[in-house]
Amino acid sequence: MVTGQQIDDQLQVLAKAELGEVPLNIYITGGTGFVGSRLARVLCAAGHRITVSGRNPHRHPIASLPIQFDEVDLTDRQRILDACQNRDLVFHIGAKSSPWGTKSEFRSANVDGTQNVVDGCLLHRVPRLIHVSSTAIHFEFIDKYDISESDPLPVKFCCEYAQSKADAEKVVQEAVEKGLNAIILRARAVFGPGDNTLLPRLIEAARQGRLKQIGSGQNRIDLTYIDNLIAALLLAVRRGDAGTVCTVTNGEPILIWPLLRETLDSLNISSKLPRVPQGIAMLAARFLEWQHRFMRRPGEPMMTRYAVGLLSRSQTFDISTARRVLDFSPIVTMSEGIRRTLNMLTGRDESNAVVAIKLRLFSTGFTAHPAHLAESGAARGQVIRFHAMFGLIEHPTQGLTLFDAGYSPRFYETTRRFPYSIYGWTTPARTNDALSAVSVLRRNGIDPSLVRRIVLSHFHADHVCGLKDFPQAEIITSSRAWLSVQGKSGLGAVKRAIIPELFPDDIKRRLRLIEAFQSPGFGPFEATHDLFGDGSVRMVELSGHALGQIGLLLQQDSGRCLLAADAAWTGRTIRENLPLTFGFQWLAASAREARESLRKLHEFHKSFPSIEIIPTHCPEVADRYGFNAEVDRLLAASTASERSACTTPPTGRESCGF
Repeated sequence: MVTGQQIDDQLQVLAKAELGEVPLNIYITGGTGFVGSRLARVLCAAGHRITVSGRNPHRHPIASLPIQFDEVDLTDRQRILDACQNRDLVFHIGAKSSPWGTKSEFRSANVDGTQNVVDGCLLHRVPRLIHVSSTAIHFEFIDKYDISESDPLPVKFCCEYAQSKADAEKVVQEAVEKGLNAIILRARAVFGPGDNTLLPRLIEAARQGRLKQIGSGQNRIDLTYIDNLIAALLLAVRRGDAGTVCTVTNGEPILIWPLLRETLDSLNISSKLPRVPQGIAMLAARFLEWQHRFMRRPGEPMMTRYAVGLLSRSQTFDISTARRVLDFSPIVTMSEGIRRTLNMLTGRDESNAVVAIKLRLFSTGFTAHPAHLAESGAARGQVIRFHAMFGLIEHPTQGLTLFDAGYSPRFYETTRRFPYSIYGWTTPARTNDALSAVSVLRRNGIDPSLVRRIVLSHFHADHVCGLKDFPQAEIITSSRAWLSVQGKSGLGAVKRAIIPELFPDDIKRRLRLIEAFQSPGFGPFEATHDLFGDGSVRMVELSGHALGQIGLLLQQDSGRCLLAADAAWTGRTIRENLPLTFGFQWLAASAREARESLRKLHEFHKSFPSIEIIPTHCPEVADRYGFNAEVDRLLAASTASERSACTTPPTGRESCGF
């Protein structure tokens, strides 16, 4: 049996054979994506000097590797031109590859972006450009077999993405006529460990009960295991004349629906998928697309016509050109690729990380509520404090990271006006300037400008008030968490504990979204996301209280701990698996997901009793870390005017904390 390590070694041997032993200066656009990050790792291991560009280095962590990251958009013409200077080789992999978007978005990223790259290569006389295109340009909602590079393209493309990729190829070919040494590889449905789109989307749909078999289930398609595409990219460095186009697949067409069922069975997800006729599914997708556009909804429709077509039509490709020109032959079979992918999806890594972080926890203030609203069985009449905690994570090489940003006096400013005053009324906060995260850091001798990033568990107001105080920090969270707050305002926002005015004006520029967790699971968590690639900080999914909510599993010198955000309001709820209170479930974005997250936390506690679980608002945590005494001291030391601003008149009724 060929092991993963042997395949990695094989790619490194191939890289050295094709590129030579002398280190090359290589630039990879899209180097933070699935394909680009894998290529960067292989070339880095082979001894080359690698610079990758992209928007989000945390999607496929490269921080632990000697790889230079250039945060630049493909549409930034001058910076792309400059980035191509003094390069021995450029791989253009970056693109907007979503199945949904506007024509202008796709054209800007995929056509104009490609124009910038080829112009940079021409200007600086780059010896070779390898452009990654897509077989989507051939798709037209009918069964097609053995498609070759010379086959005519559709008169009307299946989607804006396909149109833009075809136009990008024209840009490259026009540059070839001007003297650019470029070759084009058309990639087909790339999958494997680290895949963000193909299998993860289908698995999530099945987990939520939304996946249905479209059509007869007998449609045969080609897929490409990630390492086979990497091998083809390496072979294309020296082989093939300028302007050559090669299609790359595994060369083993398969029936897609049996593969999906095998995958779901391995994950203990029901594989009994209801069958829907292809025509009905296409009509439904057409309606969902129209509805999405008409109502201007964020994100993507639940289903698109392109997705329906891909899952219901046969499409296979002739890879003889790649075999002849590149001497390409897949190094990983479909069965081995599927096995490795399933191993990744079902794998666990519970070993201690070599790298350890330092964690300090602080309170930014609190809101007080009856204990029985937080914990089942708690005494009526008892009032507890819900502290708005933030964590300071010190990494030996990655610097300072915050977990959430807590309260600040900005909360009072944003809750003066209706309907956000309802929020201030139901969660009467006690905080002041001295308790804000930025002041807490300064008081502890830490320059707030040194905070590189803030990992947000979710977007509720008591977790984001301090965001604007860290204007240089990138903001990392799950894409689902961000999508869940899009378009929310007024009473709809208040219902979900959101105050949009608390978000920085440039939040979209600073956001680094994690679409799918890429790292092995831990205990009851099916997957984690290793933020820095060294095991020290791993994201875990704790959705329910807020959609897409995340926690952090941290490695300290003294052992691990789990920051559990608002997945439960007390540690006792987790330890004893107490039912979530009516108030908690009523406020939860998904009570079902909240119960599932609690189940996982309880199982985690039973399996790893020595690992401290830290819910953000837990009174036990407040006692353990001295929050109450510190907060009371700072509130008492404030001026009379500050105390007045922090005081909310009694309402004469119980309040529900968010």
